[in-house]
Amino acid sequence: MSRTTITSLDLDRLRDMVDIANDTSGSSAVDLTFAVLDRVREVIGADWATFLDMQGAARRVRHLQMTTGEEYVTAGTEDFEDDADDPFWKYYQSSTCSFPDRVSNPMVLSLREVYSEQEWAQHPRGPQSLQ
Repeated sequence: MSRTTITSLDLDRLRDMVDIANDTSGSSAVDLTFAVLDRVREVIGADWATFLDMQGAARRVRHLQMTTGEEYVTAGTEDFEDDADDPFWKYYQSSTCSFPDRVSNPMVLSLREVYSEQEWAQHPRGPQSLQ
């Protein structure tokens, strides 16, 4: 996203996110999280948005939700101890994914804050690894 000003549409989307997060209608936490992730994705102009609760040092994903707006993925607890050749874990410690482990705080991070478009295109976990 190249613009630096917030629009009235952005404000409406942000209000919508707060309303969704404060939903007391009995919707499931998973459904509410997907709704918020969709709004986040729209506001920042991302192709996808993910909520991830992971213990990186233990190679354990405790909860994952990812949305593209058309695809919705949920994964529960999964251990990856025997998957040493997986490129995700091979590059984990040097990747943006390990930042929360290194700073010991939840965070919101965009790859654009860490890599230029060219650097990410050449990274072993870059877009070509998804093909």
